[in-house]
Order: sequence, then C-alpha cells, then structure tokens
Amino acid sequence: MKKILVFVLIWIFFMSCENGYVRDGRSLYKAYFKKTLIDPSSFKVYNESYEINGASVKWKLDYGAKNSYGGMIRKTEEFETIGSITIIIDGRFLDFDDIKKLNHK
Repeated sequence: MKKILVFVLIWIFFMSCENGYVRDGRSLYKAYFKKTLIDPSSFKVYNESYEINGASVKWKLDYGAKNSYGGMIRKTEEFETIGSITIIIDGRFLDFDDIKKLNHK
C-alpha cells in the first residue's frame, strides 16, 4: 500500500511540473476538436509533440476519430496555441467563445 501511495505522490508531483501554457493549450485544442468532430466521444490522441516559445506552443498532433460512416480515421494536424486564449488552426484565430459557436464538420 505504501508503494502505491509513494508512486501516486511522485506522479502528481511530475504532472504539476508541466508547463502551464502546454496544459492550457491542450485544454484549448481538446475543446476545439470535441466541438468540430462528428463523434466527439471517439476523439483519441495517438501522439502529441510540441515546441514552446514563450506563451506560444506549436503542436503536432496525431489523432483519430470516427467519421460519418462510423469508421475510425487518423489524421495529423499542426497548429499553434497562445496561452489559454487562442488557437490558430487552418488559418483561423479562435478563442473559447469562437469554439463554442462552431458546429461539427
């Protein structure tokens, strides 16, 4: 039991060490994809990489989701987030309010 508790505490410590802009950007891109995908519950991230430059984070995301026929598709998307405010994707600058207004593709 003590080993499990120690493991959990170490895991929590390292999770809290993650850059805040990365954490905020991840929340932003998840909100975007969950709002624009046909089946948001099928959204799955296979690989995520990023570069941090100040408050800007450039992402490369390998993800999958179901299409309108129910089949899983896999795509790679490159985009940028700025703080917890803006995502720049497909040439558009979107904030949380803009994302809320989006409909799935």
